[in-house]
This record gives sequence, structure tokens and C-alpha cells, in this order.
Amino acid sequence: MYRTKVNLACQLLTVIAAVIELMSLLTIDEIALKYGSNALIRENGGKCLPDSEANALTESKWSPKDCKQILFSLNEVLFIQLGFVSNDEDYYDMNNSFMDKVIDNRLGIPITESESTNRWAYIDVYRSGQLLSPTSALFQDHSSADIECMGVCSARDLFSRMCRNLVEIGRQQEISSEGLICLRNALELLCILAPDDNEPQLLLSRVYLHLNINLEEVNEMLQKISERDPNSIGVVMFLRQSVASQLSAKRNTSANSRKTCVKRRKDNSDIKYAIGMIMSHIKYNYRCVIYGWDSKCAASRDWIYQMGVYNLPNKDKQPFYNVLVEDGSSRYAAQENLQPSDEPLEIKHPEVGKYFKEFAETHYIPNEQKADEYPDDESAVDSILKT
Repeated sequence: MYRTKVNLACQLLTVIAAVIELMSLLTIDEIALKYGSNALIRENGGKCLPDSEANALTESKWSPKDCKQILFSLNEVLFIQLGFVSNDEDYYDMNNSFMDKVIDNRLGIPITESESTNRWAYIDVYRSGQLLSPTSALFQDHSSADIECMGVCSARDLFSRMCRNLVEIGRQQEISSEGLICLRNALELLCILAPDDNEPQLLLSRVYLHLNINLEEVNEMLQKISERDPNSIGVVMFLRQSVASQLSAKRNTSANSRKTCVKRRKDNSDIKYAIGMIMSHIKYNYRCVIYGWDSKCAASRDWIYQMGVYNLPNKDKQPFYNVLVEDGSSRYAAQENLQPSDEPLEIKHPEVGKYFKEFAETHYIPNEQKADEYPDDESAVDSILKT
């Protein structure tokens, strides 16, 4: 994450330096033909105002002519020199909303910016930075209400829009692990940006319930949602029942785990896989690592009905595995839904170190406590992976 931030900052500084260099070489009249110098850059040396001064500004310190030169120079650098283009083929590619990916790929989605030229200069980023006037066809085809929406957008509003784009993308792709991670991360950011907006909090509550994580936090969110919107009481009560059921199942699982018993493979002949194996879920396509198993489903009746276990061909009369999923959740998966991963790479989950001592290129090595609980599994992994 730190490396990504540093790389992004360096690339943005490179773009800024290119714009400043271009502006220092040509005049505003030359810019109209082939972009370039003015006294603005020469006199100020291309330096930025300190944040305290910049935040205190109520209007542009530059003339409309200077602003136009900056816009022309930005267009030249971004669209001509660097070759940025719009992603016409896949508008809903999540990389369109990540700045580092946009700069790396030089591919993104339209963003409308505004600068002071008389009042506003509208830039159509989707058409190579074309400058638009209020008399252009784009404005004529919209109502006055739409035109009002084309005013200045704050940094918070812009970031919220990016998050909402990612939420929509995540919802479309949530059957995949990558889509679910995108949905969860975007919703968490959106809840920070808009703490009083019920919609993202309600959706995030559903995501947490699906992942069976942060259940106490879900209860708190649902309480606040019902206080802000009494009409949501029906949905809130239903979700709270799900929270109570899952918390009860977790408490039972925790109580059973404290009564650690040794599980031998010779006594559980139906077990196909072993702890430490990197698996892929056949239906939801997420990658995970096994850290426990039961010869038959050991969850509560409520959980079995809620998760639709009876809809499975082998129902609850088959081995179930405790798995750590790459999206940060912990799940209980039926054997018929799991298969060894084609890419047995490390799983990034905060609790991996709780059960394993190291990653051995294709699988995890259990720690002493886990090895004592499943004494046959470490040797079983080698034979399973060879077949």
C-alpha cells in the first residue's frame, strides 16, 4: 500500500512537471496553435501555494487567459504526450476508479472538471479534453436541473462518486471474490464519507452478514439506521435476527473449539482434504486455506436452514471445512463446494498466523496446537497434492 502511494505521487509529480515545463516554453498565443510560455510560470517558478493559503482562496488568483493556458497545457500533456484515453469498451472495469491503475494503464472513465474562465470552463475528458461552452450541444440537450448539477464538485463529493461507482461494480461482480472485496472496501469508505446515509450502511450490514464478520458492528449500524429512519424497522428486525443466529453459531463453535479433541483421518474416511491446503470455492470462486474440518456439518439447525445447506446434493451429511478466505472472512464450506486451487498462493488473512507457522510454496504448515488437533493432516497434504 505504501509503495502504491509513493509510485502514484511520483507519477503525478511527473505529469505536473511536464505541464509546468510546457507552460514555461510557449506564450498563450502560441498555446492556441501549439500550446506553451507565460510570465505566470516565470514569475512564480512553478511553485504551489502552501495548503493554508490555498484553502483560504475564494476565487482564482489567475486571469481567465492564464487559466485557459493551464487547461490547454494539461490537455497537451495528458492526451497528446501521455496518450490518456477513455475506456469505451468497459465502462464498469473497477480499474477505471483507481487512480494508480488509471495512470499505469492511461485508461479511465469521463470526469468533468471546471476552472475559472469568466465563470466556468467545462472540459469533456471523454473527448480528449475538449473545452465546452454553455452554448454547446451537450448543455442544450439537458434540462436546467441537469445544468445545475454541473457546478463545482467538492473533493468529498468526487471521492464519494468514485466509491459509488465501485459499489455498483462490486454488486455486479459480487459472485466473485474480487467483486466482493471491491464491494466491501467501497462501502466501508462510503460509510466514512457519508456517515448519515442509510443506504450504504444497510448494504454493508448485509455484506458483513454474508461474510459472517463484524457482527457486533452490524448491530450498532442497524440501531442507528432504525433511529434515523423508522420506516426501515422491518428490514432492520430481519437483519438483527440473522445477526443473533450467526452470533449464537459463533459462540457454539467457540465453545466446541475450547474442548479440543484429536481428529484422526482413519476415523473419518470421507475427508478428502487437509488443513493447510489452498482451496477454491466452486460456486463463488474465492480462494481460501483450510484450518479445520468436521466429518459432518456441525453448525446449528438455524444456520443450516439459513445458508441453504439442505439444497446441496449431499446436504449436511458430508464433511464441512473451516476456511480463511482471502477477503478477510472465515467461512464454513461443504466439501462438494471445494476443490484444490490452481494457484496455491498465500492467503492474505489476519488470522493465518493463528493456525499456521509458515507457507511452504503450495500449502501452509500448521503450528504445534493445530498439528496436535489434526495429527495426520500434515503428511496427508503431500499425498493429496501429488495425486
